[in-house]
Amino acid sequence: MKNNDYLILFGDLIGSTEVASESSPKTFSRFYIESFHLAVECATRNLPLKLSNEVPLEPSIGSPRLAGDEVLSFTRVDYKDNLSSLVGSAVTFAMALKAFWLAAPYNLKRLHEKSFPRDIAVGIHIGPAEPVSNKKDSDIAGLHINVTKRLETAARDGQNSRIFTSDDVANYFVIWIDKMSSLKTSKAVPILYTKLEKLQTSIDLKGIPVKVSPFELQLNEKDKKRFAQLAKLTYSHPVQNEADVADILTALIQLLLTGLEKRKHLMTECGIKNTTAYIDYWFHAIGHVPQIFFNDRWSTMLAFFMSCGFISHPKCNQNLIKEYQNVNEELYTKLLKLVD
Repeated sequence: MKNNDYLILFGDLIGSTEVASESSPKTFSRFYIESFHLAVECATRNLPLKLSNEVPLEPSIGSPRLAGDEVLSFTRVDYKDNLSSLVGSAVTFAMALKAFWLAAPYNLKRLHEKSFPRDIAVGIHIGPAEPVSNKKDSDIAGLHINVTKRLETAARDGQNSRIFTSDDVANYFVIWIDKMSSLKTSKAVPILYTKLEKLQTSIDLKGIPVKVSPFELQLNEKDKKRFAQLAKLTYSHPVQNEADVADILTALIQLLLTGLEKRKHLMTECGIKNTTAYIDYWFHAIGHVPQIFFNDRWSTMLAFFMSCGFISHPKCNQNLIKEYQNVNEELYTKLLKLVD
């Protein structure tokens, strides 16, 4: 590999054409797209990522760029630096982005109406590219941007996270997970109990006689017991403040609520006035979604961990905490069944 290699992440909302055909231009732009931008900005403000209160995740990916319903990040690869951590940062960012998007106003309103949430497909790849200009913030161009976009397109038909990578990314992810394996469960986060599984398919590259073998992020069956322990520790918070992830989740919710304070019209679209009401709206929606929602392991996992963050947040209405805990208990039970 050459020193003009980049780690490239490309994400795109699934179903935007359908949403646009069903919505007014204003609703599409100011509610659907802006809810997505809120999710991206929340995930970006979480950079550099932290896996626990003791383990910062550096180096971090470059600041993502938004264009409508798409997000692109590219980071020049330094092979003398910790490339496996950079890959870990990219995959963790993608997972955080999906969590924020699930809890964003547009999707939350869909859940409240007992509709399935819209999803994001993500492709992550390493390959050579060149800046378009000499400007510091120049875009980059090259074949491997297109490879990453092809991975994202294939991810739309994924069966788990819909986060797809190429083999180089998958190989470095294995190295990174192995380096993090010494962390105690109380210091871990869900991403550490995942793996990139090679799929029994290949992606055609238009005009090039080469095919890419994609990998999809999914829970690692070998680590399901440790994952269940992490879920239990997180579920018990704040009664037993034993898991770093509980504090990290509360911090993630703070990012979301701060973003909503700056975009109050997004809450207005949901018929609510403040962030405390937004938390109530979340639990009402999650508590009444059709049971088929819980057939999806990935969505259930994200909903559970975000719910733990909402319950732990100071804005949570303590008069309704028991009701929220009952909803979260159902999520916890469903998640354990899906993992077992």
